[in-house]
Amino acid sequence: MSTEARSGWNCSLAAEPSCVVMLLHDQLPPRPKPPVTATGELKAETFITPHLKEIAKRMPSRIYSPVSQTRDLREMERGYWLLECEGWDEDLQQRCWNTLGRHIGRDLLGWVVWCMRDKEFKSIRIYCWGVAASHINLLLYMASEGTIKKAGACWIGGDGKTIIQMP
Repeated sequence: MSTEARSGWNCSLAAEPSCVVMLLHDQLPPRPKPPVTATGELKAETFITPHLKEIAKRMPSRIYSPVSQTRDLREMERGYWLLECEGWDEDLQQRCWNTLGRHIGRDLLGWVVWCMRDKEFKSIRIYCWGVAASHINLLLYMASEGTIKKAGACWIGGDGKTIIQMP
């Protein structure tokens, strides 16, 4: 997707954190619960929840196979998966959005994973740390019922540049 198209993103980030389990097509983005305050050292592997580990364990490793990657992701780098869903039928869009909402609302992905979509439902962004990027891609594969396999999903770094390009 071109930089110009990405810069046209028009979606409010004013949503409050939510523990919503079921989402409707037109609801605000699901947000995870805020983390418990702690004084311990924050380590990248803590962002891979048991649920994300289980998804990765159950999915064939060949599903996550980028066609290009400009550099290695830094574990603690923020970015997002951009998933174009404009050509999907409305039922699949809703099922995908609801699946993401359930996983986030039930706090299965941790406090740092959240998603949003544009008003016209042409694309979905799911934000995560670099260490969790491959796990989140597998979740997107599951949520989209395999539709993203050749949809050209990409991981965009905090600098706005595409780092990982999927088929």
